[in-house]
Amino acid sequence: MATNTDAVAESSSVNKIDVFWHEGMLNHDTGNGVFDSGIDPGFLDVLEKHPENSDRVKNMVSILKRGPISPYVTWHLGRHALIPDLLSFHTPG
Repeated sequence: MATNTDAVAESSSVNKIDVFWHEGMLNHDTGNGVFDSGIDPGFLDVLEKHPENSDRVKNMVSILKRGPISPYVTWHLGRHALIPDLLSFHTPG
């Protein structure tokens, strides 16, 4: 028989967001160019940063840590991606 405490524990774990984070993510050089192509078309004054650059990622992490949803976030240590992980959404080279 489930107790009221069990219901609260189950409810609180259901309402959690699991975040896997490693500071090494901030070292990823996303480059500059047209979106994520890294290509300079020769007619832009300023090459754009990739949308997920380290400054934006830092802000997203700070929002998750200190923002209004922070009580609902459970943090886990992430890891460096392995080659098969990268190839699941990038082409070789």
